[in-house]
Amino acid sequence: MAFSGLHPADGPFVLSDGSSLRIWITREGGQDLGAQWAQPNSIGPATLQVGEFAKERRPDPGGRSFTVLYWCTVTNIGGFPALFDLTGGGNV
Repeated sequence: MAFSGLHPADGPFVLSDGSSLRIWITREGGQDLGAQWAQPNSIGPATLQVGEFAKERRPDPGGRSFTVLYWCTVTNIGGFPALFDLTGGGNV
């Protein structure tokens, strides 16, 4: 399942030079969709590095089911502030 243009409700992500941001993604109401990857998609000039991909299963209240969260860390290595959203999806 691919996704594109993922960002906070108030607009794109913003990172100053040298800053990092860990971004959590819950897909399809917390269902397990297998391996999922996210890549920063710059809006304007930017050099963004992504790493530290993870998949996390958290028990829901009562412990009878789980919510699956995916996350990655994005770092701005471009020398100036950067605006971006995320694009990605699962392995095929």
